[in-house]
Amino acid sequence: MPKPEEVEKILARLVPAAWSEEGAAGLSGTIARLAGQDQKPAQVAKISALRTLRKRIATGGIAALFAIGGFAFWNHEVPRNKPVVSHHSATAEMVLLNTSERIETMSDEGWREAEDGSAMQAVRLRVMDVDNVLDGKTGIVMRISQPREELMLTPITSF
Repeated sequence: MPKPEEVEKILARLVPAAWSEEGAAGLSGTIARLAGQDQKPAQVAKISALRTLRKRIATGGIAALFAIGGFAFWNHEVPRNKPVVSHHSATAEMVLLNTSERIETMSDEGWREAEDGSAMQAVRLRVMDVDNVLDGKTGIVMRISQPREELMLTPITSF
């Protein structure tokens, strides 16, 4: 087992040296300068007033932009979903309001070869078509969903 004096010498090497008088004074001066404490009170008040003025001008400008934007859209009508009506609307009982499709699942099918012999990446998609239809007689809106599968081929440009 090592002697206590040897352990203390090893530990003394691990402890960082204290700051010198010069280094501590220089560090505190740098911190004070960065914090603005070495400036005169009149300079600090002037800088503070300028910062406040800048903040007020920026806030006023933003408020003016919002006011202009609000006035621009004040009388603006929001477009509504208008029914897509065929030319036989007088006799049509069902009116298509809108249609959408969403991808429900997507799976990798690996590489396939195209007709010209190039490599293609195959991806199988399960797509859901959704149509909203209005019944002209009753006023009921129905949602019609139809699933379908697609195989999408993408050319492979790098290996």
